[in-house]
Amino acid sequence: MEDFYHLAGILRLSSKYLISYLRIQAIQYLTKTWPYTIRGHDEMVNQSLTAANSVDGTTYPYVHPLHVLKLAREVDIQIIVPSALYFLSMYPLKRLHEHPKLQIDHPSRPSNELSFEDVSQYTLMYQHRINIILKFICDTCKKRKCQTPEECPQVQLASRFNIDQMRIPSMGAFRLMAQAMEWVHKDDTICGPCKRAFCEDVSVLRERLWEELPSVVGLRSWEDLLASDLPSS
Repeated sequence: MEDFYHLAGILRLSSKYLISYLRIQAIQYLTKTWPYTIRGHDEMVNQSLTAANSVDGTTYPYVHPLHVLKLAREVDIQIIVPSALYFLSMYPLKRLHEHPKLQIDHPSRPSNELSFEDVSQYTLMYQHRINIILKFICDTCKKRKCQTPEECPQVQLASRFNIDQMRIPSMGAFRLMAQAMEWVHKDDTICGPCKRAFCEDVSVLRERLWEELPSVVGLRSWEDLLASDLPSS
């Protein structure tokens, strides 16, 4: 948390006084946690899941995505906005401000207030994330045929999600798809060709959906955002 507040101060000053190299370094640091690539997303989630201990009572990434979003608005950074909104969309709006990460008092803490634009983009991302999950379960998992004459029991691809559907409002879509590939890879009742075909299809789907993420909230492509905010990258 202290690292984030220190970084927020650097970003504010470097933006105000046009110190471009410091601003770029600070943005690069932020994108290590709030990524613009699917690989970065996976690394962030894996680190979150494997972090053994909390720091100051909070878990990795320690900072609430709302504070990340508000800092981005404050200093005009767009490259971290899609991922911040994506992770923010996993928090229920009704209890959002009760979260402990938003209660920490610090002079450099960004605002806790949600603007009309914040709520609008949160809602768009929330609905989009749920649509991804439902379409993935119904289309990619259920509507499949075996790749061999033996017809392995691929129906299990769909049945694995029956319990998890109860958690859809707070479920990470890209994490779910990665988990599905892990489950299928470990399932000995599914034939090798079906495993390969499923994992290839899901990998392509994850890449495509991640590339489309900025457009969900009306932003330009990742490439354009990168060129604007990190021109040396």
